[in-house]
Amino acid sequence: MFEVLFSRPHAIARYRSAPLLRERLLYLAHCKQIGIKLETLCKIAASQLDLVRILDLHDNDSSILLKVEKAFRLWSLPVERKSRPHARRRFFGHTKRWMRFMGWLGEHEATRHSHTREVTIFAARMSSEHGWADTTVEGCCRTINCFFDWLEGRGVDLASVGIDMIDQFVARYHARGCSRSTIHLYAQQLRGFVRFAGQQGWCKPGLADGIMPPQRYPGETIPKGLSRDEVIRQLATTEG
Repeated sequence: MFEVLFSRPHAIARYRSAPLLRERLLYLAHCKQIGIKLETLCKIAASQLDLVRILDLHDNDSSILLKVEKAFRLWSLPVERKSRPHARRRFFGHTKRWMRFMGWLGEHEATRHSHTREVTIFAARMSSEHGWADTTVEGCCRTINCFFDWLEGRGVDLASVGIDMIDQFVARYHARGCSRSTIHLYAQQLRGFVRFAGQQGWCKPGLADGIMPPQRYPGETIPKGLSRDEVIRQLATTEG
């Protein structure tokens, strides 16, 4: 792996001689398998090396996240390294995802739907290659997981989803009385994932284009608007 990421012999030797070689390579191989670009893999490898050296990692310590937060502060100090906020967020994001992958955070999530792999791949790509903040990724994944839980309860898999199913899911938020801005956000998050899923061949191509988040009107309360069927009927009356 390191021979693919780096060209200089001394750099390859440095990465190979550092602690936790197997654990670092295992995560890098996973990232490569899900489609992470080589440029991003290099950054992940560098973040791993920084973390290992700062904390002298050698075992599955359940309190490792606290140690990483401390290391994050030390690593970002101007006297230690002239790092920018984006670089600090990138370091913490890469290392946190690595630890979660290895099971070092002591997290025990309830068994969810059968599409956790797709959600994980989407989250990794959006964070590593598109620079999404962790809070943005987590919020988006919550919406996507709710969507998959809802599909699971109806015995529908992602490959079979049509725009009518997505409309039904979004309509639930209307029924709950959610604000227009909230529904707009959820629909945008869902559309982003569905577009990515279409590119990966997980669902019908072009499905994302049919997801229409409601218009937002800040500062005023207005009716929620027409349904998709009502819009189609209105358009039909204008033809000819």
